Amino acid sequence: MIIDLAVALVFIYMAVIGFRRGLGFSILHGACTVAALFISNTYYLMIARRLELFVPFPKTVAYDMNFAVPFEQLQERFYHIIAFIFIAIIVKLILYAIVAVFDNMIKQSRITLWSRIIGVVVSIITSLIVVNLALYVLAIYPNEIVQSQLSVSLTGKPLILNIPFLSHFILKI
Repeated sequence: MIIDLAVALVFIYMAVIGFRRGLGFSILHGACTVAALFISNTYYLMIARRLELFVPFPKTVAYDMNFAVPFEQLQERFYHIIAFIFIAIIVKLILYAIVAVFDNMIKQSRITLWSRIIGVVVSIITSLIVVNLALYVLAIYPNEIVQSQLSVSLTGKPLILNIPFLSHFILKI
């Protein structure tokens, strides 16, 4: 239930941002997110090997846990997704800083209602990426409370496993 509420809040928040930005900037920010994913996909393995020292995975708890979504090689998946998200956040921040330079153009240009509505749709598609990554991390983290919330969630498993292309992309990490 808590996970469903958090997912709904993320979608609403991103929809409001998409309405404010309009079509052009929503596409630009969505493209930055997709670019961050592809750059992360290229370089995450180099960082994942070194993460064992800095981000410990609770192995002893993980082997006795009943996961809501069963995965194999949890420790390896954990380090891979943490490295992937770390690189994606850094790349997204750099690209966001570049895009933010043009943010003043929003104040100068007048955005039509149709542009705002389509911007909402584009932002919701972008929020699917964020929610999918967050739910995947929750699905592999060995915590009883998180796993029980994920198992009773209406949106958790479908958003992790059933989004075309994105779920396959994330599960291959």
